[in-house]
Amino acid sequence: MKNLYVAFRRGLLVGMAYLLTQSMSFAQVKGTVYRDFDQSGTQTASLPEEPGEPNMVVRAYVNFSTTPLSTTTDANGAYQFSAADIPANVKVRIEFAGLPDGYFFGAAGAEARSNVRFVIAGPAATGVDAGINYPTDYCQNGEVSTIIPCFVNGDPLSALNADGSPANPANLASAADVLVAFPYSATGLASGSNFPPAHLATAGQVGSIWGVGLLRAEKKVLTSAAIKRHAGLGILGTGGIYITDVSSLTATPTAVQVTQAQVTTQPFFDFQADLGVTTGADPHSGLSGNKLQASADPGSMSAMGRVGLGGIEISDDSKTLYAVNLYDRKLYGVFI
Repeated sequence: MKNLYVAFRRGLLVGMAYLLTQSMSFAQVKGTVYRDFDQSGTQTASLPEEPGEPNMVVRAYVNFSTTPLSTTTDANGAYQFSAADIPANVKVRIEFAGLPDGYFFGAAGAEARSNVRFVIAGPAATGVDAGINYPTDYCQNGEVSTIIPCFVNGDPLSALNADGSPANPANLASAADVLVAFPYSATGLASGSNFPPAHLATAGQVGSIWGVGLLRAEKKVLTSAAIKRHAGLGILGTGGIYITDVSSLTATPTAVQVTQAQVTTQPFFDFQADLGVTTGADPHSGLSGNKLQASADPGSMSAMGRVGLGGIEISDDSKTLYAVNLYDRKLYGVFI
């Protein structure tokens, strides 16, 4: 009986020590930092799949201490502070830091509320998460509109044939499409029954263009003048930037729907006239307003890649337009 009592007491002590060791290793505060692509405030496993973000700094200030405990998230974006770090039932301020360049903390939601959280350490302090977001990485679920430039033969600023006679209105270069939209999933040859392109701008409005940039919040598209043989420039010449309102576009699996009356295109600014930046002279010659008439246009052959604008890009905050000036081989940033 005595031996049994001793064995029981030893077993009890061992059990108590085991429980104490376990409790010391339990996480008192834990959570995940993840990519909140859709700004929902909740980490999702699909549509969109939102992975954890490694190497984020997480600081814990215990009981109003001004000296924090610090850790970093692992490969899955997870972090934790154990009972050895933080005693149970104490007040803790959690701060998330170390955002990569260009990232922002995401919207508040069921899981991620702020980059600063106040919790009571213990079993309930789980899911102390933070979502982060790089705004331009996200695209909504469903169909997406693709917007591209086209090129049309002829002088879009003329209504005359090569011999000086009035051109047939049906053949005018100015009336042809040079900026169109279609669903990203489109396949095959575009036609009236197969992914018909939505009309956004004509040659008469913008002339020959190549660079395309999107103002996301404003739902407007910027396009830049480009030199292409046989395709005349718009009214702004070689330094032209144009703006098109695409707020009425809605992509479907079969076509891009657009309220045509709401699609407006107009000149935005001219590098030469408005900014004093030389982009070169218009090299085109011998073009007619009739898109069906051929031309030689020899000057454009040597001017391509040397005159006018190249690619354009808009900053993530939509405040700066970047454009390559092919004439002086410089990159310009223009506050818009």
